[in-house]
Amino acid sequence: MKQVEVSYTLDASRESIAGRLSPEAIVEYEGTYEVISVKETDGECRISVSNDTIEGDHDMVLTFTETETGYVYRQVGDGLFETLSTEIVLEGDEHALVTVRSEFTFGGPLAFVKDWLAAGYRRAELEKLVRNVSRDHEASESAVPNGSSVEEPSDG
Repeated sequence: MKQVEVSYTLDASRESIAGRLSPEAIVEYEGTYEVISVKETDGECRISVSNDTIEGDHDMVLTFTETETGYVYRQVGDGLFETLSTEIVLEGDEHALVTVRSEFTFGGPLAFVKDWLAAGYRRAELEKLVRNVSRDHEASESAVPNGSSVEEPSDG
């Protein structure tokens, strides 16, 4: 099992960032998968996703649960990973601290090596998620320059 974490402080309120996040938006902000279908059930959102750019069949289902501080999502059933769990935590008030941590494993033979090699790609996906939500916020605020910025991730 490998864990990857990124943390950014955004020049945007926690409320503004939270308002931009939804299960479907999170998948789109990460940019790796295309949303195929969305099904909402009791306190949970199931999203079927697909990636045609990776060789092989990489369709999977992610379940999202909204928490007091953000979202948690997991892969259910078969998919690219043996297990995948990601937590998005929003803290702060005027300047949102966004922390995204993901635990995953591909499992099987040489899992340690595959997980280690994939950690950089997974980190890039998480960074892209935060950069894209920040850019979305900046675009909506573009009528009034506010000096929005994204700080480099901490090595948390």
